[in-house]
Amino acid sequence: MAKKYLIALDDGHGMETPGKRTTPLTKDLYINGKLIRKKGQVIKENEFNKAVVNYLEKALKRCGFDVLLVAAGDSDVSLKTRVSRANKANADAYISKHYNAVGGKWQSKAKGLVTIIHYNSSNTSKVLAKNVHEELWKLHAGHKCTNYGVRKDTDVSGFSLYVLRNTKMPAILTESGFMDNLTEAVDMLDPTFQKADAEGTCKGICKTFGVKYIPPENEKKEEKDDNKNNESNEINTDVKYIKVITKELNIRSAASWDDDVISGTVKKGEVFTVVKKIKVDSYYMYKLKSGYFISASSKYVEELKKQK
Repeated sequence: MAKKYLIALDDGHGMETPGKRTTPLTKDLYINGKLIRKKGQVIKENEFNKAVVNYLEKALKRCGFDVLLVAAGDSDVSLKTRVSRANKANADAYISKHYNAVGGKWQSKAKGLVTIIHYNSSNTSKVLAKNVHEELWKLHAGHKCTNYGVRKDTDVSGFSLYVLRNTKMPAILTESGFMDNLTEAVDMLDPTFQKADAEGTCKGICKTFGVKYIPPENEKKEEKDDNKNNESNEINTDVKYIKVITKELNIRSAASWDDDVISGTVKKGEVFTVVKKIKVDSYYMYKLKSGYFISASSKYVEELKKQK
């Protein structure tokens, strides 16, 4: 039997990490005719990072990989914890998804894609970066932007990046655009672009590990059926947030208690935003804003009517 590879996914920063957001938008943002963000509001970097990681997790599992989420949830997770989780699990690769920025105001000069590796990275990291970058560039080639290529962390930032320096497996960090460039900032909240970025990343990972890439031909139908089933089991709730009160708790990519949908674990004290409550096989789950599912049992989580 062929080896089943474990890929650690890092969605880069938390929803409330200071500075990791655009400056206020200069006009209303519409995507496919729908108002997504009003003038004067901002886009948080993690809104893109987390959405892409959610799509990438599904793509990788579809292709036969195991996946570890090292920073699940809305709150920030320290770099040390992220790296420790990947190293402890002996992951085969570490993928960190980000969106770039030059400064604190809108600019038009910097625009494009860069993939970053440690200045003293392994050959496999270089191959992984090359394969992923080539696939991602296909999404940008017609956007009149710059292909910054695969770069060493010290060349880009002037210092080595923690998640690339301390991981024990091949590791890369992708910057899929510039959030201080208004044209590319719009893409951050576009599901079509998010999914394409995830699929491109998946293709590059598959090529690196010699795994056949399987396209998402039937995903739309499956998602529609899952949503229909979930809606029929939805329970009214005024819970806005939950706090983990047990030492460690599984999060899941689908509303199921099956082990194969476990996406990772969260720790005691972490707080998550609730979207809805769902009954699954006589027990209850919360669907989180991040798209993941978690047990609603009072043994494991504390219900919060407002964020602490």
